[in-house]
Order: sequence, then structure tokens, then C-alpha cells
Amino acid sequence: MRLACLLALCAIVNVVYMKPVVKEEDLSEEEDEDLDTGLEYDKYLRQVINILEKDPEMRKKMESSNLEDLKSGKLSLELDQMPGHFRSKLDELKRMEVQRLRLVAKQMMDQKQGIPGSNPKELFENLVGHVDPKSPDTFNEKDLTNLLRKATKDLDAADKKRREEFKNYEMEKEIQRREQLKKLDEQQREAAEKEFQEKKKKAKEHDKIKHPGSKAQLEEVWEETDHLDKEDFNPKTFFALHDTNGDGNLDPFELEALFIKEVEKIYQESNADPKEKFEELARMREHVLREIDTDKNKLVSREEFMKATDESEFDNDDGWEDLQQEDMFEEEELEGYEKKMQERELKRQQQREEFEAHKDKLREEQENLAKNNQVNEPVAMDQAAAEKKLTDIQQGSDKLQFDPAANQVEKNQ
Repeated sequence: MRLACLLALCAIVNVVYMKPVVKEEDLSEEEDEDLDTGLEYDKYLRQVINILEKDPEMRKKMESSNLEDLKSGKLSLELDQMPGHFRSKLDELKRMEVQRLRLVAKQMMDQKQGIPGSNPKELFENLVGHVDPKSPDTFNEKDLTNLLRKATKDLDAADKKRREEFKNYEMEKEIQRREQLKKLDEQQREAAEKEFQEKKKKAKEHDKIKHPGSKAQLEEVWEETDHLDKEDFNPKTFFALHDTNGDGNLDPFELEALFIKEVEKIYQESNADPKEKFEELARMREHVLREIDTDKNKLVSREEFMKATDESEFDNDDGWEDLQQEDMFEEEELEGYEKKMQERELKRQQQREEFEAHKDKLREEQENLAKNNQVNEPVAMDQAAAEKKLTDIQQGSDKLQFDPAANQVEKNQ
């Protein structure tokens, strides 16, 4: 297994949380942003991998390791053999990461303090699970093992989280649609419902979707994307063409690129929901990985690909049931989610009211303080004037004289 097995840990969540797929002509309008894994410790993970692969000997060992070697900690035992300057760089990275974690931990504790159900110990363990906290100044074997294990664990949960979030997104759309219907009169409501059902029906009427990863589907890519003669289809050449980074594997990005043509058959409208297009791509990727990725490292190696093309199932095109063909949630699920949304909105409203009440209280206290300052100011001035008068008298600069004409005592200027 090549180094890509390790680097794939940095790529998987990019696919899960990446922006919706756009056509090439739209790319110029997109901001050029550096993609990251979505993991909170992404920068640290990438920097560690970058240093490890710069050591030729460590790189060789990583290239010969499989995912289980990485997860079991076998590779971590090789750290002691790395040259001192590489170890020093890893130590410096560790110290910087520990410092960052200290700041994050303080912020988290401040935010979670007093919140019912929050577990400080659990929060702390989840925060520092990718490092060895007992050795804050040194990057050791346990640090590498913890980093790889936690990244693998977090990334394994990414697709599940994506599916849940997409389902919630679809339910929110339906709830909003029904809310809009309530604002219409009966005639308008019937017309809107009819239009909705017609669009739903039309969305199901598209060309047959070829089974992702089947010979028919790959031949279509070979012909329409690669612009090669269908009769000349060759699995080995196909793999080489689509292994764009030449690492001997089809990573999640390279796999999803194979299914764009199929997804475009489903979502032909210019105003098609980009989140649904992205979800369709992700579902196809997951399906192919379940069928071909025998070592479960979320990559399709050249060997796995060639073996799959030799199987009899490769010639079968069973089609594909897209999102438009199935109900994404039950009515009972929708009702439960709507209730949760209402409870969440009620809680937000209560928080807003509490915040406004707090602001009013602060404003009232400031106004009272300002009034007190205004009342006390003349008194303070009178006191200052009296003290100056006393000083003048004590210093003899405030002499008095009698003016017979005015029959009064005056200050001597």
C-alpha cells in the first residue's frame, strides 16, 4: 500500500463536507479556498504527515504499510529511527498543538460551564484524543498512534453525519413548503400542490442510470469523458487515466468524478438542488467502495479495481435507484423533526428574550449611574472650592479689608 493510504485520511472528509459540485463553467466564480478535512485538528494532521514523508526511510515504511498497520501503531515504532532534525520538527509541532489545545479547552469550558448535560471530562478527552497529553513537549510513538486512530475514527463517522444532515435538510424543505401552503387560500393551495406533484413526477422521468462501477457505466465515461472508442475499452488504461495523481489508487475525489455524467442525467434542470446532486455523488461513491474496497481503507487500489473488472458481476448493469425514486423520510419522522425544530426555536426565543432583558438591565444600571454622577458633581465642585478657599487663607493669599463706603468686608485683590 502506498503513502496514499495514509494521506487518504486527509482527503476523505473533504468529499463529505465539500461544496456542492459545480460545472466547469461555474468554477471561475467560486472562491479559491484551501480544502481541509473538516477535522478540528486538520492543520496538525497535515503537518505531521508532511514531515513524516520527507524522511526517505519513513516514507518507504509508510508505503509498505496498510491501514491496519497505521491504526494498530506498528508504524509508530519506527519514530525512534528518524533523524534528529525531523524529530525536533515533530516536537515543535506538538508543543504548538498543545498550546492551541489549552486555549481551545479554556474557551470550551467557559462556554459549557453551567450548561445542563455537559460533561467536562468527555469534552476534554474528545479534544485531546489525537495527542499524548502526558508528554506536552515531545512527539512520541503514542502521539502518532493516537493521531491516526482518532482521524480514522472521526472520518469513519463523517458519511453517517452527512446522511443525517441531508435527511434533516430535506425534512426542513418539506416543512417550509407546507408552511407556505397554509398561507394560501384553498384554490391557490390546490394549484401549488398540483404543481409540486407534477415537478416531482417529472424529476423521476430521466434516462436510465447505469449501475455505478459497472462495465456499462465505466464504458460510458470512457466514451463520453475520455473521448475514446467504446470498443477499445481497457480497464488497466481506464484506471491509469482516472488515477489523476498517479498514486496507484482511486481516492474519493477521483471516484466521484466518474459519476458526474450519471448524476447530470438525474438533475437536468438548471435550478436543481446542488445539495441533492452532491448527496447522489456521495451515495454512488459509498456504494462502489462497499463493492470493491476489500481492505476498507476508503480507496480503490489498482489491484482491487482490476479484480473487480474480472468478476462476472462487472458485466451486470442493474441500474440505480436515485434519490428521486425513493421516500427519504416517513411522515412520522417528519412530525418528530418538526417538533424538534419548534422546541429549538422556542429555546432560541427564550435565549433572545433573556438577552434583551439582560441588555435592558445593563442600560438601566448605566442610566442610574449617570444620574448619580450628575447629582454628585456639584457637591464635589463645592467641596473642591471650599478646600481651595481654606488653602488660600492658610497661605495668606486670601486677605480681607473693610470698605467704609460699601460698609462691607471685601477680598483684597
